[in-house]
Amino acid sequence: MSSALYEAAAIIVFTVHFLWILFVIFGGILFHRHRTLRWVHGGSLGMTLLMQSFEIECPLTHLEQWLLVMAGSGRAYEGSFIIHYLRRLIYPDIPFVIIRVLTVALAALTLGLYLRPLWGRLGRRGKATA
Repeated sequence: MSSALYEAAAIIVFTVHFLWILFVIFGGILFHRHRTLRWVHGGSLGMTLLMQSFEIECPLTHLEQWLLVMAGSGRAYEGSFIIHYLRRLIYPDIPFVIIRVLTVALAALTLGLYLRPLWGRLGRRGKATA
């Protein structure tokens, strides 16, 4: 495969990765009424929590880095996708641990909102049997 194709593939992966991050951040707001997308979003939040908790880099980051190297653009960037592309815009000079904590907090909050109706049903059920 030519370097131009690798570079085009890296751009496609970057775009998908960026859209995925937007989905993880805003999916709960945008798709809370769509049952199927709510499950997909909940799964993406769970995956995000696991990756952040165990310091696992996103597979899309690895794929994009590999494609950039194969395209001949020299050495791929190091670190996470968010830090490389978005940190200067969104998180100027903020330590990665803060980004991790905010990511986990956002994911946990959104998952909590998804589980809130379940907690309400369990609470009503407990009162009915008491």
